[in-house]
Order: sequence, then structure tokens, then C-alpha cells
Amino acid sequence: EICYKIVCRVPVLVVEVDVPYIVRCRPNEHLQIFKNVSDLSYNPFEEKIDYGRFNLKREPIFYAVTPSKPKNKFPEEFATILETCKDLKKQDIVISANRYVTLSYWTIAKPFFAVILSLYDDGINKNSTLEHMHNFFEGIFENKFTPESRQIISTLYRYLSSKASCIKESNNDYLITTAFRHALGKYYGQEVKAIIYSGADSDNHCINIALTKKTVDEE
Repeated sequence: EICYKIVCRVPVLVVEVDVPYIVRCRPNEHLQIFKNVSDLSYNPFEEKIDYGRFNLKREPIFYAVTPSKPKNKFPEEFATILETCKDLKKQDIVISANRYVTLSYWTIAKPFFAVILSLYDDGINKNSTLEHMHNFFEGIFENKFTPESRQIISTLYRYLSSKASCIKESNNDYLITTAFRHALGKYYGQEVKAIIYSGADSDNHCINIALTKKTVDEE
């Protein structure tokens, strides 16, 4: 309810996603050859879906990584592998055997609109695409809003961006971002089809994207 009131009153920061593809990863321990698109898409088995960064239990969301310009040239393929195999970043991990994954590239049939939750210092400083977005919106804010309003909008989006881009420590970490996505859907419907955010497992060098099930099925 609080997130919905915020969405009703505060302008959302929206960009058009017009990239040639987005990339997604799934484990493939048995070196399967996948024949169905559904095998590489969001989890179709709702009973197996746990809380995610923008979803509740039993709620499918399509998570992927979008091409961008990380300042350290961090490849989006490696970013999506780290998002899927999160234990690879553990300092004490011991890998005793080869591990396999399948990467899938999803063509964007037509551009769509996404809300940005990547505009905070760590993401901006590490990714030139986000830096460009930040400068663009700063210019709009300066011309359209009072200093007081700019401060409110900036504080809100920096907070939400930091929550969207943090390493998960408990399910509670995802409740705010999930509530915000549901509020967006309630207010804007299918006008906003996705959220883009800095990838925690790439240390915020890359940009992740979360698309609704309906968007993936229909677009």
C-alpha cells in the first residue's frame, strides 16, 4: 500500500529497452540439449519458485542480463553465470569437478519500456550506460522540478536502487523491491514491462533485467 502511494505521486524513471538481445543462464549439469524455449525461460513450475528480487513465492519472473558498457569490460555472459551460480563468488568454495551451464540469447522483437532502479553511486561509477542515463535524468530534473522535489526523487531512487542491487541476506531484503514492482503493475499495467537494475553478483558492473511473465509470453 505504501509503495503504491509512492508510485501514484512520484514520477517513475523509464527508458526504452532497444538492445539486440538479452542473455540468460541455467545450470546444465548433464549436458542436455534443450529443445523447448520453455526449458530456458522463467521457471514454469510455480510450486518450485522461491522469493526473488522482484517476485513472491510461486510467481514467475524472467531474469536476465542486458548488454551495456561496464567500465571494466565485464562481459554480460559472465554476469549471468554468476547470477545463476552464486556460490562461485564464495571465498572458501572448492570446485571438485567441472560444472556446466547453458547460455541463451533472447532477441528483442520490439523495444519496450522499463523502469530504472540502477541510479545510485556504485552502479553509476562502474557502468557508462548507467552514467549516461543518470546525466540524462539529472538534466530533466533540473528543468522540471524544484530543488526540494529533486531531492525527494533522488533519495527515493537511490534507496530503491541500492535495495535492488544488494546481495541477498534474507527474504526480507526482497520484500521492498517486490512490493515496488507490484505497485508499478497496479498503477501502470502493462505499460511498464520490466525493471532494470545493477547486478549484485557482478558487483554492479553489469545491468540486469526482470521481465514479467506476460511480457515474455506475448512479446
